Amino acid sequence: MNTKIPYIKVTGDNWERGYSHGSQCTELIRRNLEICKSLCCYMRKISWDRLLVDVKRFRKVICKYDWDLYKEMEGIASGAGLSIDDIIFLNVRTELMNAVWNKASLTKEGCTSVYAGTERTDNNKIYMAQTWDWIEDSKEVIIMLHSDDRKGHQFITVTEAGIIGSMGINNKGVAVLLNYLPISELNVQGTPYHILLRRALDSQTMLEAQCNVIRSPIAFALNIMIADSNGKAIDMELTAKGIDLHYPERDLLVHTNHLLSQRLKVREVKALYLQSNMRLKTVYEQLYSNYSIELNHVKQLFTNHTHKTFEICKHAINKNDACTVYTVIFELSEQKFYLSYGLPCQNEFISYDLKELFG
Repeated sequence: MNTKIPYIKVTGDNWERGYSHGSQCTELIRRNLEICKSLCCYMRKISWDRLLVDVKRFRKVICKYDWDLYKEMEGIASGAGLSIDDIIFLNVRTELMNAVWNKASLTKEGCTSVYAGTERTDNNKIYMAQTWDWIEDSKEVIIMLHSDDRKGHQFITVTEAGIIGSMGINNKGVAVLLNYLPISELNVQGTPYHILLRRALDSQTMLEAQCNVIRSPIAFALNIMIADSNGKAIDMELTAKGIDLHYPERDLLVHTNHLLSQRLKVREVKALYLQSNMRLKTVYEQLYSNYSIELNHVKQLFTNHTHKTFEICKHAINKNDACTVYTVIFELSEQKFYLSYGLPCQNEFISYDLKELFG
């Protein structure tokens, strides 16, 4: 694999895939755990032992609604020589950094997600693309995880070592993207968002993915965009106290880090609104100026520095600022995948043939 990101393939049932993930990525998982423990304990101003109390609350939820995924986490823990709570912590760390816990959350997220369907693209292509903005240290632990259950279902997700699902695409043509939403609400009886993303990746169709995402209460606010190779797409704004759905307009969907739903908007934290709204406007301006959208238009969009304060390609200024860690473009109709590691304005997009990877 011609990329700086390790390519990890795992096969078998959930526990077997977890064990393979853990054993292949032991040092990366341990480093991820070190980074996230340090950050979360610092932000919450509590000890690891106290943090574990909250981890165990989510452990019960995962066992209740997603037993297979809990077994996979057990496999990761066994393969990496860590405890199950260490792995659950990695998969619920975003929930544990919510502002509801002593106003601890980071407020500098900057992910930008885009869907462009056949009515708007050159040669009837379907694009799903996004930046992933997070702390710079996370660059050390990013992996491309290729999961194969040996029963005909496979997916690829670009994630952090030890985390079972993030943005990705499966061999049924279903792709999923995500955006953090700054809402200070948390339901500890709800499902954490990395589990929701994994449910989508485990689905056969866009409709099934949509149903799987909302089949249990939601722990924390996030936006999930789902599309398939048949040209169906939906955007789901999910919160602990309600959800709203958005559909393509003129075959485009765009989301950043604020709520588009007027019904849900009343509970939104305003700290991110200005820069998120500016990024949203920039995307629409650029995409609508190219009615027949090509791959290069999508790539150029993510290198954007039109507004230095509100840039889509995000550069860190201070140590704990979020920056663009990687950018993905899924070409669903052609089964291709493009990945830029680091700032897309400085790093090329490497192409992968999904037909070859999925066999």
